[in-house]
Amino acid sequence: MQLNSRRIALARQVLVFTVLATIVVLVASNVAGNLERKGLSLSFEFLRRPASFDIPFKRIDFTSRDTYARAAIVAILNTMLVSVLAIVTATVVGVAFGTFLLSPNPLLRRTAFGFVEAIKNTPQLSLPRSFFILWTSPRLFCEIKRPATSHWQTSRSARLR
Repeated sequence: MQLNSRRIALARQVLVFTVLATIVVLVASNVAGNLERKGLSLSFEFLRRPASFDIPFKRIDFTSRDTYARAAIVAILNTMLVSVLAIVTATVVGVAFGTFLLSPNPLLRRTAFGFVEAIKNTPQLSLPRSFFILWTSPRLFCEIKRPATSHWQTSRSARLR
């Protein structure tokens, strides 16, 4: 009985693998055929072409006449820099709030506890959006402009004349 269930499990795995392999082959042949009809190739030749765009912040020299490969290197270096800065910032903030939790000052301790709980219980993908909204919300309220003249101002100024 146990030998039979093992054979059924093996047969299911072979069937699933065969179906997935068939799907991959069909998609690959479809992509290759469409690229050939369009006169395109699936290669890395584009890395040798000039990028024709500029990267504002760069760790190494880069101009718009440089290749896409150099642009990719600049992007990787920028990503590494941002990663290192994020790691250092997270470490400093974590140590600071950890020591605030141990503080004898109740206001500081409770504020740190609230911050830690808010960050700990927020999904990772929601944090950047939340920080963006908090960062830009004061600017949104400051940039609201009143019209030069309103109905109230014009009717009042007409009465004063």
